[in-house]
Amino acid sequence: MTKRSMFHTEPEPCRARAEQVAEGILRIVASNPGKMTYHGTNSDIIDTPDGRFILDPGAAEDSAHFEAIVENLGGNPAGILKRF
Repeated sequence: MTKRSMFHTEPEPCRARAEQVAEGILRIVASNPGKMTYHGTNSDIIDTPDGRFILDPGAAEDSAHFEAIVENLGGNPAGILKRF
């Protein structure tokens, strides 16, 4: 029996660009692929009644990723949550 990964057919995501993944949720993928991040860290920007909330801002060294977050954050940021 051949072992197959469920990820083999998943296309490479666009990086440093927000894509809507659900209503009120944007995803930005960082350029840090690896064993723990797969294609790269997913930073989610979530619309809330109090403003946009960032879930895992990703690596600070990736300036294109950071700029994409700032560009899509809007004028009313609510907070940041970093995954560990």
